[in-house]
Amino acid sequence: MNKIYKLTIFGTGFEISVGEIEKSKFEYWKDKEITSEIDDNEKKDKFNLFEHHWTDLNDIYHDNGPGMLENTKLEIKKDDRIILESYLGKDDLINSKIKFKKHQIKIESDYYFLGYQHDKGTFYKTEFEAQSFDINKLMISYETIADFSIIIDIEYDGESLDKGDYSTTTKEISLNVNQKD
Repeated sequence: MNKIYKLTIFGTGFEISVGEIEKSKFEYWKDKEITSEIDDNEKKDKFNLFEHHWTDLNDIYHDNGPGMLENTKLEIKKDDRIILESYLGKDDLINSKIKFKKHQIKIESDYYFLGYQHDKGTFYKTEFEAQSFDINKLMISYETIADFSIIIDIEYDGESLDKGDYSTTTKEISLNVNQKD
């Protein structure tokens, strides 16, 4: 008979959007403040970065989720009793029995926009069924881009888990143009 397990990830996370830009836009914006939305009354000219919202500029990358950070916590419970608890910072992963799959995203563009939204809250609150919990069947996939690492998928026994209840609050938005090193 299967038992129900509850998986929760809470703490810090991000929405990240990266898009290629022309050198002229980089030069124009590199020392200016970039706002998150374009006002309809604003003149739309050749230096606009995005049509409506900063997440529109995403031809290189766009995703959101919990960060692989020391203050992001994973809990798995059975009958409201914690059976697995782990923080997800790089130092926490060294001796972890959880399996992780890392995808490195390289930015090949010479000039690019990078916007991120820093969120706090609950990123996963879901349930799954199993005969018994086996840590060897848990797989966390994450992507790393521009010094950010975010969880993109959690699988148990080969099945992707739905995020379930996602409840976060935005703490900061940072929008920048960058030049490849």
